Amino acid sequence: MSTDTAHGNVIELAPRRDARDARDARDAVGGATPDRQPRTLIIRVTLWCADREIHRQVGINDAMPLTELHRVLSTCFGFHDHAAGSPWSFTVGPRVFRADGCAHDVLVGPGDTAIYTWGLWRMFIEVIESYPRDRGTPRALCIGGSGSLPPDGSGPQFDPADINAELTGTETITSTLALVDEAVSDLINRSRIFDFIPLLQALDLARPVHLDDRTRTVLDTLPLEETPEAHDAFLVTVLTLSSLVDADLGDNVIEATMAEIGWVDDEGGVLTADRARGLCAESLRALAGVGGYGTGALPPVERLDLYRYLLRR
Repeated sequence: MSTDTAHGNVIELAPRRDARDARDARDAVGGATPDRQPRTLIIRVTLWCADREIHRQVGINDAMPLTELHRVLSTCFGFHDHAAGSPWSFTVGPRVFRADGCAHDVLVGPGDTAIYTWGLWRMFIEVIESYPRDRGTPRALCIGGSGSLPPDGSGPQFDPADINAELTGTETITSTLALVDEAVSDLINRSRIFDFIPLLQALDLARPVHLDDRTRTVLDTLPLEETPEAHDAFLVTVLTLSSLVDADLGDNVIEATMAEIGWVDDEGGVLTADRARGLCAESLRALAGVGGYGTGALPPVERLDLYRYLLRR
């Protein structure tokens, strides 16, 4: 919390005004802005109950129809069976949005707020962040939250993995995992981190790869280590490398995934990313030898062919 109370109470009006002006301009021409590029919005959604608050943080494609956003929010809160058939709407000030339109008609950028109503439920939505999308970004992803319905524990408890599996869809998960190596499929199922599914879709695993015979021979031997822990560490590292994220985020992905499948360090604590890479160091050296890792790595487009070859059946 800021210790400067004067600054802490200042509302940044410029971003709100810019967002409002953008929305007004869009309304004036009757719909979405032509040639507009979709963005990812990170939204915080709060449901106030009599005795508690329930929160969800969700990443969404701002080009999704409001009908889809309605489904996403109902899935994230787990109350889609509680108010089936009830009327729903999104409200910004005096304006009410229902089935027509897209998410960006209601929420444009950081600081924007709206009220989502479904039956007797009323939720407050605030945009926390906005950034450009890429092919690997899921249309919707629950990235955090707290609380659940009902509070006595008789219903499903908050579990982002279950929520994201439902958002992704069982059919999509099954068809995507059918394209990957059996060990990779097993790892994703054990971790229940289905955030990897959009990544694998974006990799387009069925596309031809252009690798010479020597490179294929090296990749066919990986991983070189024999222990289950090292095998998992190598596959998690390759999945992370294929996402082309920065080093800090990559470390977070490795640590979170290894934790979800039950691997810990010798003291029972978190297995760090460095330690995980150490478990499969020989394999990573071999991968570096063909340009898939380290300071001498190939350009991203060429590296992706290596990762496709390793990950697919």
